[in-house]
Formats: sequence, C-alpha cells, structure tokens
Amino acid sequence: MSPQQAVENAERAARHNPPALVERMPLAAEQPDASPSRADNLVRAAIHVFVLIGVLAFFLYYCLWTPLRLRTAASGPHKPPPVLAVVETAA
Repeated sequence: MSPQQAVENAERAARHNPPALVERMPLAAEQPDASPSRADNLVRAAIHVFVLIGVLAFFLYYCLWTPLRLRTAASGPHKPPPVLAVVETAA
C-alpha cells in the first residue's frame, strides 16, 4: 500500500466514522467539596486578623516609629555621655 492510498483510506474512514462526541468531565472547581463549617471559618478569620495585626505592627515600628525616633534623637541637644565608673588611684 502506497502512502497516498493510506492517506485516502484514513480520510475515507474519518468521513464514514466520525469521532464520537465525548461528554466533558466537570472541572473540580465547578463542583467544590463541601463548604467549611462555621467553626473553620471563625478560626480562619481569627488567624487572618492575627497575621494582619502582626504585619501592621511590623510596619508601624520599623518603618515609622524607629526612623522618627532616630531622627528626633539626632536633632536634639547633645549631652556628654554619662560617667559610668570613677577609678580612684592610691596616692
């Protein structure tokens, strides 16, 4: 059988035997599992609030409080460092 005849036979078979329509399987996202219970939602919400408060505290301390504190400390009056220890020598 020549390649040309093989192609003709395949085309003839495709015309007489069209492919069967396959029913599409539903996606998992279209049929989700059971929704979480109320307790799960409360725990999830509490964890989200805890994380958001932590991120907000981090931002406020490191991005606002610390730079402002350092800037005000640098612009204030300069005092000599305190004397921590006095060494007495025997005379």
